[in-house]
Parts: sequence; C-alpha cells; structure tokens
Amino acid sequence: GIISTCRDRGIETIEDTEDAEDEWLRVLYSVAGGAARYSGTCTPGFYNGEQGDPGPRGARNLVYAGSLLDYSKYLEAWREEGNLAGAKVEYASEG
Repeated sequence: GIISTCRDRGIETIEDTEDAEDEWLRVLYSVAGGAARYSGTCTPGFYNGEQGDPGPRGARNLVYAGSLLDYSKYLEAWREEGNLAGAKVEYASEG
C-alpha cells in the first residue's frame, strides 16, 4: 500500500497535486451523471443536500459512482506505474 511504499522509499509526507485532484474530479464527474439525475428527482434529504444548491465546495464532494471493477483498474494502473504520479512527496531528512 501507500504507507509501506512511503516507508520503503523514505518518504516522510505525501500529498496530491492540484492537477491530479482536478484530473480525478473530471473522472468523478464523468461517472456521476446517473446519480446526479437520480438525486435531483429524489425526495429532499441528507444525501442530496435537501436538493439545494451545493455551492462550489459541495459540488466537488463526490465519490466514485462507477463500477468497483473500473475503480480498481484506476488503482492498479497507478500502482503499476510506480512513480507516484500526481503526488508531492517529501523525503525524510538524512542524519
């Protein structure tokens, strides 16, 4: 996993880049269409924000709504690359 990879490589901190976050958000938007349509016609409640305007921050509060197999393919491809693409890392100080 990520934690063991960081330990093995001497990485002290890891954080996503803004570009990587935006790219993932585009993926989330691409698979959220069905859920958004459903949520818009559903009875107002907690999970659809009472059908109110979510605002810019709320509009980014998404989960992957595609299939579990497709999601796992994203994770597998990222791990196989092995270069921690889309991550800012800081290595532990030597000494």
